[in-house]
Amino acid sequence: ETVMVTIADTGEEYEAKVLGHDATKDIAVLQIPNVSNLKEVTVSKDPVKVGDSVKMWGNGNGQGFISSLDGTVTATDETIIARDSINASGQKLQNLIETDADVVPGYSGGVMLNSNGDVVGITVAASGGQTTDTVYGYAIPVETGLKVAQQVLSGDASGSVVIGRNAALGIQVLNTEDGSAGAIVAGIIEGSAAEAAGLQKGDKITSVNGESITDAAQLSELIRSFKIGDTVTITIERAGQSSDITVTLKESSFN
Repeated sequence: ETVMVTIADTGEEYEAKVLGHDATKDIAVLQIPNVSNLKEVTVSKDPVKVGDSVKMWGNGNGQGFISSLDGTVTATDETIIARDSINASGQKLQNLIETDADVVPGYSGGVMLNSNGDVVGITVAASGGQTTDTVYGYAIPVETGLKVAQQVLSGDASGSVVIGRNAALGIQVLNTEDGSAGAIVAGIIEGSAAEAAGLQKGDKITSVNGESITDAAQLSELIRSFKIGDTVTITIERAGQSSDITVTLKESSFN
């Protein structure tokens, strides 16, 4: 609900406002009031090449401090399908820089630096390492990240860029206990769109606008594709009966 920014060099903390974000590219634009004299990074104007040495900076596994990984660029202009708990069906990411740095969760959103210390990319994903012993890290070129930032600052909510917060039903959801398709409403947030529409704890959501729901992650992913103020039709099962409920999505209570 609140975003705090910690300055790594000093430990100073500031509350920030999220102006917008692009979840697929791990970019958020934060406005930090009452702070000055922060040192800016330098950005390389030259694209990386295969064989270049790089460092990845990040908050590895949420450890609470910044660390770095050494790596070598192994490919450029790569395309992958990235999956996580939100994008369960996968998101296609293109024009990526591939490196053999052993990236772990927490490095996403962190910078990739060249040998001169200039930012050349922003980490977005890593391979699972299931098929080989080598884990590959992937970064978007820094130019892509800067374009997202400019899009947010201009207020352009197109593509995967969201201005402000996401649209939301305002519920907590779980997968079904028997493994069947659908998502179970585990809780209703007070004042939410779901509460206003009459959704109840225990309802089983089976479809949204006619699109079948397989599990809780897919439901979350689908709702994120709508905008605040959009009206959607939620099909639920309650006490063995199926019915449709119309919901006007509100702003998420979370950033």
